Amino acid sequence: MGDLLKMFDGIVCICMDSEEDKWQSQCIPQFQKLGCLDRVIRYKSLKVANESEIRKQYKGTTFAHYNAIKLCQEKNFKNPLILESDFWFRSMNFENAMERLVDDSNFIDKSFTDVKTKNWKLFSLGGLIKNLLSVESDYLFRVWREHSHAYCINGVHYEEILSKIKCKINRPFDWIITKKKFGGDLRYFSYMTSKLIVVQKWGSIEKRRSRIAKKIFKNKTKNL
Repeated sequence: MGDLLKMFDGIVCICMDSEEDKWQSQCIPQFQKLGCLDRVIRYKSLKVANESEIRKQYKGTTFAHYNAIKLCQEKNFKNPLILESDFWFRSMNFENAMERLVDDSNFIDKSFTDVKTKNWKLFSLGGLIKNLLSVESDYLFRVWREHSHAYCINGVHYEEILSKIKCKINRPFDWIITKKKFGGDLRYFSYMTSKLIVVQKWGSIEKRRSRIAKKIFKNKTKNL
């Protein structure tokens, strides 16, 4: 079976020191089934003298994504996958999870092959669709989307993306990638698998976000 996420040359999971239980009970089991645990980099936190000052200046989640992307750049990853600790492959819900995960891997591979023919900057495995701009293929949508729990960065555009985030680092990360006021034209270069592969799971907030994402995905794609 091998590494089911082999299409991504790096994997970074944002999982803070305070989320050890989530790392052990949710992240690791998924990475094991996906066959990629040995190459996952866990981004825990930035060591600072006074964390309260950081929190006053920066939006916490945005700051974490900025540093995770910066880490990918330092590692010279060309197409890294960045995950939040609440990521959840929907196939994990079924008894035949392994068989379904293999199917997911094949689907992601076809979708990623398609997106690499485009002028792309962000590629997601799930999320809340704000605007379905176009159907690019059977495997790929061009979208404005929120919920940044599973996305890939095109390394060609590291500097541009990091610059946009840094300028608005006190704003929610999703606003930067979906709103012209905060991220400029970044939203026009955002793509997503045409199948909702990864959602969020942990507490009540994450489960609610997943329900909304699934409902909107169904509504946006019902006439396709």
